[in-house]
Amino acid sequence: MSRSIKATLIVAALAAVAVLGLGGPAQARSYDGLCESGEVCLYWGYDYQGGVADFYNDIYNYKSFRFKGSGPGAGSSLNDNAASVRSKARFYEVEMCTDSYFRGECFDLGPGGEVPELGSAFANELSSHFWHA
Repeated sequence: MSRSIKATLIVAALAAVAVLGLGGPAQARSYDGLCESGEVCLYWGYDYQGGVADFYNDIYNYKSFRFKGSGPGAGSSLNDNAASVRSKARFYEVEMCTDSYFRGECFDLGPGGEVPELGSAFANELSSHFWHA
């Protein structure tokens, strides 16, 4: 294999690693019930109360997830049950959507964004989210 082809493959591999690593920090332990840096955190109750579901990756369908932690809502299905949400991301926005596969009504939550009380269009309606720049 020629040097130019090897160099091209190395550059392509490095670019792929950079792109795939955008979701969140490696130290964050997604879906452990702790709202940590780099994650989006959904809460069962208003004002970030009750059970929490925390993610640093895209989730196309909340149906297989439950709220973690203690207090009201812990153990309940995440799908269509979040009343508040916050982003602990520093650089990326997260798109929150009412239907699975990132469809339905959606809104952007910017880095560090917080919504202590989701409005009637989104409270107990969220079903998926994805990260973007």
